[in-house]
Amino acid sequence: MTIRAMIIVCAMTLLAGCGFADKNARMPAFLRQPSDMPSPPDPEPDLKEMVRANALFTTRPTSVAISRPRRRAEHRFDACIKAMMPSLVDDRILAVTTLVIVEHGKMIDRRRATSDDQCGAETYEKVDLEQ
Repeated sequence: MTIRAMIIVCAMTLLAGCGFADKNARMPAFLRQPSDMPSPPDPEPDLKEMVRANALFTTRPTSVAISRPRRRAEHRFDACIKAMMPSLVDDRILAVTTLVIVEHGKMIDRRRATSDDQCGAETYEKVDLEQ
């Protein structure tokens, strides 16, 4: 009887080493691979602080309004930013709408907003640049 038990345990150990004992296998729990624990989603990023630190624009904007961040994935957000800023070519003041993509609390991309980004339907909150 003990020889049969040892053969079964050895066979199960060999099967576990060959990759057959994943987290969904019909093996005892101590022979299976541990199940994946999902990471908690990131909190909303503080985009107002990014704007105040002047990390988004090449020139200093005169008036900035920002939309609430929209969650696009577990760790990715995007937000629309409207700003009045001086042109690089002449001294005209231009209205610019920018889409900012933030992942894990860091800006990974920024670009001019298009109609596909749906920035026209957002509500904006004014950002005080002097703080």
